[in-house]
Amino acid sequence: MRLPIKTDLAKTGDGISFCSGDYSLNPNRRLYKYHWQVFTEDSEWEGMEFFENASRLSIAGYMERVKQLKREGKAAFVYNTKQLREGHGLPVDMNHPRWKGAILAPSLADDTDPEYDGYK
Repeated sequence: MRLPIKTDLAKTGDGISFCSGDYSLNPNRRLYKYHWQVFTEDSEWEGMEFFENASRLSIAGYMERVKQLKREGKAAFVYNTKQLREGHGLPVDMNHPRWKGAILAPSLADDTDPEYDGYK
């Protein structure tokens, strides 16, 4: 994974670079909620502090931010994570130790974030 460092970002030109996460979204929108962090030259934090402190955008917020960056010709590093949703419908034993302490995202129906192409 490429860390969010401004000197590295400056070397990339003016494009949007995906540095960590899933580049393609799961087509079953009920399974996961995606969270996006966008690192730019204006970001307040760098390195691991960025991941701890920078805001996490919903997919609609992320898409709007990318449009703005492209219009302005600015570079960015993009990071995303996914979070299993309540009511996901997968045959997963939520009592298994792997899921101990896991916090599920709201179900797609209960998610109050704005929609983008059926995702929230």
